[in-house]
Order: sequence, then structure tokens, then C-alpha cells
Amino acid sequence: MRRHIDNAATALIGFVAILVLALAPADASAQFSDAPIPDPCNCSCGAASACSTDNECDDGNFCNGTEKCSAGVCTLGSELNCDDGDVCNGMDYCNPQVGCQVGDPFQCDDSDICTGTETCDSVLGCILDTDLDCTGGCAADEVGHCDVISGCTCLPLPCDSLSCGSIGGVVGQCDSVTFDCDFDLIGADLSGVDLSGQNLSGLNFSGANLSGANLSNTNLINANLSGANLANADLSNADLINADLSNSDLGGTDLTGADTTGADLSGASFATGLPAMGSVGIAFAMIGILLGSVYAAGFARRRRC
Repeated sequence: MRRHIDNAATALIGFVAILVLALAPADASAQFSDAPIPDPCNCSCGAASACSTDNECDDGNFCNGTEKCSAGVCTLGSELNCDDGDVCNGMDYCNPQVGCQVGDPFQCDDSDICTGTETCDSVLGCILDTDLDCTGGCAADEVGHCDVISGCTCLPLPCDSLSCGSIGGVVGQCDSVTFDCDFDLIGADLSGVDLSGQNLSGLNFSGANLSGANLSNTNLINANLSGANLANADLSNADLINADLSNSDLGGTDLTGADTTGADLSGASFATGLPAMGSVGIAFAMIGILLGSVYAAGFARRRRC
């Protein structure tokens, strides 16, 4: 019985072997041959690829030049140089599908006629021009002005020597740049002049002689009166906010109702012949005067009693 089983197993193995050989290809070694594997990139068009025409070498990229078929082998072309050497044309570049492309041209014009006409140099790029000179060609009461659209025009002067007037005989001059009235008042002799009620804010009277001058109800905000002689001047109800009165002579000066908020009184003298006092000294002097007045009033009352 065992012999019959062994014979059956041997027969089965032989049958399987015959079946495998029957199903195998005639030349099984062909499955493991050295045939080239297809290139998904179609590399038959690249350099060193076998070819018979130029079209077989074309890789579809304009930027790396034109491939050729030479002696049955593809050769690479030369890369395109798209730079035209003119920076005014913008940054030239290469598109693989169409080749060289021109960049965006430089926009040198700033749309402001007052700055002149801008140009473009092929090497340096944008070149600025000289600003328009609008100072000439206008009447005496006009000033040249440049409009960004229309160019040079003439505008009426905001001030002139006549419109500036005078301060204590000092005639104002119109500044052609700032169009402000300038008065040369530094160290000027303005003694006894009547400037009451005028707007003199921000003016420079430093070192000027204003003794006995009438400056009542005058606007002297931010005015510079440092070192000025204001002895016996009338500054009643004057606006002296933030004015500089440092080292000035205020002996006998009437400051009744004057607003001295923020004013600099350092070194100012309030009595002719007395040394100049700082703001602290002035405060103590005023306190002393007040206390003296109170004491005198009390003494007089006791005497009546």
C-alpha cells in the first residue's frame, strides 16, 4: 500500500513539472534581456541619443538652443542670451515655450513738469533733469511758482514792502521765500513809540530800546524782548504769554492786567538802579511788598483805635 502512495506522489510531481514547462515561453531568457527600458521623458531627443533627423532631437525648450542630429547622434544647442543690453527695456527673460521675451520698460517720467524731463540711459537707467527755474518773468508784486501740471506761473505776493507796513518807523521787508514780513527790530531805538493794540507776536525785539513806549493791549505772545529796555513803558493789559523778558529792564513799567503766563522773567530788573532779580527773587519781593502792606494797614487801624 505504501509503495502505491509513493508512486502516486512521484507521478504528481512529474505532471506539475511538465505543466510548468508547457506554459513557459519558448525563450524564457528573453524576459531578462538587456533591452533598453522606455524613457518617460522621451530622451531619444537629448544629447548622445541616436537619431536620424533634427526633429528627433528637439526637447521642446527654446531657451537651451536648437538641438541637432549630427552623425546619427543628437547634440545640444547653445542657450539663448535674451539680454539686449538696454536696461530701459526692462529685464529681458526666456520663456521655454516661445523663447526670448522683452521685460517691462522703465517708467522714468514722474509726471511732475517742475522737475524737468526725465530720460533713460541704456546703461545707467533713469536720469533726472534739472528743476524748472520759475524765478524770472514775473511782475514786481508777483512771485514765480511751478505747477506740477502747467509749469511756471506767476502768483501775487502774499506780502510786499507796502503791505508789511512799519513798526515804530522800522519798515517791514517781504521775504521772497517765506512770504513773511521781516522787521529788523534787534537793538532798534523805539523809545516813546505808540504800538498799543498791535499784533507783534513772535517778533524779535532783543536789545531794543522801548523805554517809555506805549505797548498797552499789545499782542506780544512768544515775542523776544530779552535784554530790552522797557523802563517806564506801558505794558498794561498786554499779552505776554511765553514772551522772553529775560535780562530786560522793567523799572517803572506798568504791567497792570498783563498776562505773563509762561513768560521768562529771569534776570529782569523791576526797579531802576536795583540789581536784576530772578523769578524766585521777584516772587519773594512781591510777597514782601504784600506783607508790608498788610502790616501797615494793621498799624494804621491800631492807631485809630
